Order: sequence, then C-alpha cells, then structure tokens
Amino acid sequence: MKRSRFTETQIIAILKEADSGEKIEVSIKRKAPQFLEAPR
Repeated sequence: MKRSRFTETQIIAILKEADSGEKIEVSIKRKAPQFLEAPR
C-alpha cells in the first residue's frame, strides 16, 4: 500500500475548508506547501 503524502488530519482540515467554499489548492498551499513543489 502506498504511503499518503498527507496525514489524515491534514486531509480532513483541507476538506472542511473546501466545504466552506475555499479552493483546495489554496488550502494545500497553506497546510503543506512542500508537496506542491516540482520534484527535482
């Protein structure tokens, strides 16, 4: 099974923010910006 990039807590927080109307990309940038960087 592949390991997730995000913890369960981070995923729940991002989904709650998306449910309130915020864009998912914005939430991810704020919660875990290191995962949006391009691989080297």
